[in-house]
Amino acid sequence: MLGQEPSAPARAMVRPYVITGGRTTAHLTLPLEALIQASPGAGADLQAGHQPAVLSPRDLAALRERISGPVYGPADEGFRIEQVGSYGAPVHRPAAVIGARDRGDVQAAVQLAAERGLPIAVQATGHSSLSRTDGALVISTRRMRQVAVDPRTRRAWLGAGVIWRDVLDVCTPHGLAPLCGSAPGVGAIGYTLGGGLSPIGRTYGYSADYVCSLEVVTADGRIRHVDPGHDPDLFWALRGGKGNFGVVTAMEIELFAEPSLYGGGLFFRAQDAEPVLRRYLQWAPQLPESCTTSIALLRDSSGMQLRGVAGGQGVVHLRVAYLGPAEQGSALLAPMRAAAPLIGDTVAPMPFTAIGDVHEDPTTPVHVDKRGALLSDATDDTATALLSAYDATGDSVFCVELRQLGGAFSRRPAVGSCAGHRDAAYLAFTVSAPAADGAASGGQRVLGALRPWSTGGVAMNFLGSANDPRDVASAWDPDSHRRLLELKHVWDPANLFRFGYPLLAEPPKVSPEAKALLSRCHDPTSIAELAAGLGLPLGVVRVLLTDLIEAGLVTAYQLDPERAGDTQLLKEVLHELRRRL
Repeated sequence: MLGQEPSAPARAMVRPYVITGGRTTAHLTLPLEALIQASPGAGADLQAGHQPAVLSPRDLAALRERISGPVYGPADEGFRIEQVGSYGAPVHRPAAVIGARDRGDVQAAVQLAAERGLPIAVQATGHSSLSRTDGALVISTRRMRQVAVDPRTRRAWLGAGVIWRDVLDVCTPHGLAPLCGSAPGVGAIGYTLGGGLSPIGRTYGYSADYVCSLEVVTADGRIRHVDPGHDPDLFWALRGGKGNFGVVTAMEIELFAEPSLYGGGLFFRAQDAEPVLRRYLQWAPQLPESCTTSIALLRDSSGMQLRGVAGGQGVVHLRVAYLGPAEQGSALLAPMRAAAPLIGDTVAPMPFTAIGDVHEDPTTPVHVDKRGALLSDATDDTATALLSAYDATGDSVFCVELRQLGGAFSRRPAVGSCAGHRDAAYLAFTVSAPAADGAASGGQRVLGALRPWSTGGVAMNFLGSANDPRDVASAWDPDSHRRLLELKHVWDPANLFRFGYPLLAEPPKVSPEAKALLSRCHDPTSIAELAAGLGLPLGVVRVLLTDLIEAGLVTAYQLDPERAGDTQLLKEVLHELRRRL
């Protein structure tokens, strides 16, 4: 495992082998000579019976003594208010909610959670509050709103609860700007840990690429300062790995000179969606990197407070952010202004502090189904498929957006991160009514119609309601996903951080046979040895192992022919076999 020095037996037995799978066994074969090893902490999860610990009144009192911020138990006033998220649902029933004021509060909360075996959920603004946090310790960071800017180095230091509006207000008086998101009310750290697709991202790239360092409390309760020279594997995993590796209490980011922004929106009637969308897909590929755009079909603009557009009507909203002179931006935009009669036009020179006016994202919490998909291309046929599916879903789909990528999004930074799928041309995103249990939402049906153009990936921050680990895996390429799983076992072996968009699910219940099998896998062991030791048929053992691999409880290794011919390695293996026998 990365970052973890194995014991001598494990080293001798595993070195000729390579890892063969992460969370999925769809393409995994298990030959007799394959080695199986239990994931760190897997046995402890099973022995605990999967029942979260309950905090007693004495535990809550102890927390209040150690933490400067408020501590809410289920019976306390403020318990529900502290954990309200932007999605408006589901209702959470955590063991307690901690209102952290500083990194010391976070550290004390993580240490207690580890001692009690409580999973940990983290919330700032609540834009990712999807997983039910029943039985968890919720750490609310919204009080950690400190922002410090150094104009000389063009860097800013952000506390865990900072929203982008805070950063804009502090930085722009110095003529500097952050690579923020489309909604200034979103938490800066959660947004950036998910990669960060900025309205000016085609010019600058992912927001995660501008992180200089992070302060994080890991599952062992230690406060760590990570950067390219300190715990670089963890630094790589945090930027694009969301909240799977700890509680980030502060982030240092690079700023840039505040640009001249020509931006806003063009609004067209819903009945003109076809000519506008087809024109957009012809026009967008010709744009320079200094122009970032998206187009959205909005079923009903009621309650959205779009500038210059009357509510209660369907609209097509073209969002534009051009970094350069207004005259050049206006010339670029001319073909779209002529695509169909305009019912609103807010594109004009604007201060960078008004960047939220480009997308005009809604700010009211609402319970909806959100889904995303990355596309390798979008053509006239794509427009036909999208419009047909959008019309077929009726009122169940509130919004479909195509966000243009490419440009700087496609370039890899000097210091790598796991923010992935940089080869995509567009992001498709849907907002629809929640579907009945087991049924596909309207948004899922629209994305299904776009499958011929899908890369199979999803941008982390646009997973939306798809928060099962099998769906979350699509936020990375297979190699990055495998590396993240290895790092997860190193930095969070008990899987304390498993909410939001988790790499690993809650510890699953397994059969007595699978539990007995797991108990024999502490050291790398071949499938043949496992079957012989348990007295079970090979076919049964393979089925049990498939379930354990899917659950993330074991890792499978297969023989690597390039390593197997290493004579020195063979001598070490022979020596180890003689020692064991």
